[in-house]
Amino acid sequence: MTSGSVGSDILRRHFVAIATSTYEDPTWWQLDGVEREVGALRDWLCADHLDDRRFAPKSQHLAENPSADAIWTALRNPPYNLR
Repeated sequence: MTSGSVGSDILRRHFVAIATSTYEDPTWWQLDGVEREVGALRDWLCADHLDDRRFAPKSQHLAENPSADAIWTALRNPPYNLR
């Protein structure tokens, strides 16, 4: 990637998917296929061939019906090695 290309000033690229397919509220139905959709996005954005434009998957547990507490904990102040 050349220094003048779009996004060259981005230092860290993290892919964080927050996805829910089931809900406590019975008026909301289950969303089948969410896991496949998140997987497709992760595969596309985190592909090795993207080299320095590649996103690094982070907090992958948030892609599988996380609780509000899990989201808050992961995003509020992640450990240094996960930033």
